Amino acid sequence: MIKLDTAITRAKELANKRLALCQQCEHYTSLTTRCQKCGCIMSFKTLIPSSKCPLGKWSPENVQ
Repeated sequence: MIKLDTAITRAKELANKRLALCQQCEHYTSLTTRCQKCGCIMSFKTLIPSSKCPLGKWSPENVQ
């Protein structure tokens, strides 16, 4: 069984990697942290393990 703090740390690392990819994308609006392609607020969407980029730049992850 994974400790809660390890799972939270892993989820934060995943979200940070995803958001870094978004911030380099031409469809990302830094002022609102929104994706112009899907309309999502990426600072929230990147936190959800099952979410994915509509352009395929990152995909769902199995967080165990």
